[in-house]
Amino acid sequence: MTLLLLLLNNLRFGQTLPSPQFKLNHCVRAALGIKEAQGTLGRTVLLRGCKATVKGVSAFDGLIDLQNSDTELAQLSHRAAHLPEQLKLNECDAALIALQGRLASTSRDRDVLTERQEAFEHQLVQVDSKILAAEKQLYSGSVTASRELQALEADIASLKKHRSDLEDHELEVLVACEPLDTKLAEGDRQRAVIDEQAKELHTAKAEAMVAIERETQRVTTQRTTQRAAIEAALLARFDAVARANRGVGAARLEHGTCMGCRIKLPSVEIDRIRHLAADAVYTCEECGVILVRNF
Repeated sequence: MTLLLLLLNNLRFGQTLPSPQFKLNHCVRAALGIKEAQGTLGRTVLLRGCKATVKGVSAFDGLIDLQNSDTELAQLSHRAAHLPEQLKLNECDAALIALQGRLASTSRDRDVLTERQEAFEHQLVQVDSKILAAEKQLYSGSVTASRELQALEADIASLKKHRSDLEDHELEVLVACEPLDTKLAEGDRQRAVIDEQAKELHTAKAEAMVAIERETQRVTTQRTTQRAAIEAALLARFDAVARANRGVGAARLEHGTCMGCRIKLPSVEIDRIRHLAADAVYTCEECGVILVRNF
């Protein structure tokens, strides 16, 4: 009885039978309704309760429909994770970072020139104030001595020379600022273009995600219906195989070739499969998927 319960539990969770060397007596096999055969390549297990046909359609055909739904869901998940809009958004982010780096350097250079320009302007204000005060004193009549008048005129001439030099230096700074200002203006234009592209891409991405989510919901509902139509023992077997095989649990056997791994089975093995019971679960030796045959 303990052995019988153990085997029933294994089949319940989709596990395979023990090795062919594990002998079951006739009573146990009859109680479980199990047959087992070991081929040269694949492993065959007959599961009690898996009807051979349902209204003329093989019970295993539902596995292909379910596998197609699982594959479609995996593809939708991959699409959501690798949207072309997201890739372009990443490019926009990279371009914006590079642009900001270039503009930061240009902006620092422009700030240095701005400080020099402001310093020259401050000095010019001071020089102009001194010139104005000297000229006022010169023409006020308060100074009458010839030597003092000559000294004032010399001071005014020197101040004006200094003012001229300051104006030349300020002009040099202004000339140096022009290409930097052009770069900054062009950078602002490029940033605006990138921002506009990113805005459009975010909109397109949102629309794409809505479409993917809608399709995912449809396929998920379809998958639920498909799973409900498959015998519990066969479904458990499919789930176990899919978990061990990166989501692939079943594939068709077409023209002697496993469509899961595209490997052709030997003719002797094909002939053996032809003589299996309709409810025999045959798995590919190479990739491990349940092979759905049409013969």
